[in-house]
Amino acid sequence: MTNEVEEIFDEDLLYRRIHVQYVKKSLSPDAFDFRGDGCSVDLARLTTPESTRSGSPRNPPECYKVGVLEAGKVRGIGLTLDHCPEPDNPAHSLILPPGGIEAADILGFQTELVNLCLQRPLL
Repeated sequence: MTNEVEEIFDEDLLYRRIHVQYVKKSLSPDAFDFRGDGCSVDLARLTTPESTRSGSPRNPPECYKVGVLEAGKVRGIGLTLDHCPEPDNPAHSLILPPGGIEAADILGFQTELVNLCLQRPLL
């Protein structure tokens, strides 16, 4: 695999590593944080759920579930996607909120991402 930027197509799947603390009776919106540049995900066609799960240096893989999102549905709620490969993760991508969004509005997007994520079983 190379670190060339790939186009993310609407039919592409995205993997989101989710700490088990955010998976209780339901999935917490906090599982989709927008700190820094955006909400980090992996472009599924460039990785595996196992690789996404084990990608954190802070905790062992068993501390995580992997959520699956469809790129077209993420765009459908007003978010954008950028493939941003990193040296140690060529699948790294970002979910980005619209420009000029207020911090208070992020919760709405987080809730929508939870709803999209729950359309498929967590891995």
